[in-house]
Amino acid sequence: MRRLRRGARGWMLVVAGLVGLGSAAARAVTIEFDPSQATLSAGGTLALDLRAGGLGGTPQSVIGSFDLFLSWDPAVLQLDAATLGSALGAIPAEAVASVSPGLDSVELFETSLLDPSALVALQNGTVVLSSLAWSVLDAQASHVDVIGLVSDGLGNRLASEFGSAELPAVPEPTAWIVFVVGAALVSSATGQLRGGPRRTRGRARGGQAVSQGS
Repeated sequence: MRRLRRGARGWMLVVAGLVGLGSAAARAVTIEFDPSQATLSAGGTLALDLRAGGLGGTPQSVIGSFDLFLSWDPAVLQLDAATLGSALGAIPAEAVASVSPGLDSVELFETSLLDPSALVALQNGTVVLSSLAWSVLDAQASHVDVIGLVSDGLGNRLASEFGSAELPAVPEPTAWIVFVVGAALVSSATGQLRGGPRRTRGRARGGQAVSQGS
């Protein structure tokens, strides 16, 4: 009987663990960029929103605070602006926040001063955590990454999945111009070589035939 009880308790612990894992997975939120892909053009600009998805319903499924780090290639992008949204409350009356930019990264920090019930009302589905803009310095494929810590409305760590923004490049117009002009020159030179020298016979002058040509 003792063995049976121990076995039953063991199975109950396993089931409870699986249920707990399922609950944690259900509370996971996504932190990703919108759009998730954007084409880079030298001299242009890049604008991205950092969004959180899978929110709402309970204090355990909303964001009470976050500390996020975004990074990129400084040879390709230069940060121009980074602003925080209002999903955690109005700054500074309802939330404490800071933006700490660097050459190749920026730290976004915000913690709400609102009650969990107020956060539930503010966050439903998907919200914008930050809006960012860069100048494109060089048209080469790149990406922007994000990682960090997120807490729920009760101050507990919230399981999060992070996504990157993939940034393919557009070839510069000068490259296409050089290609087209080069192709035209090669085609012209090939046509002249195939034509060869031309010779024409003129009328006889003084009993001699006059030839013209190269």
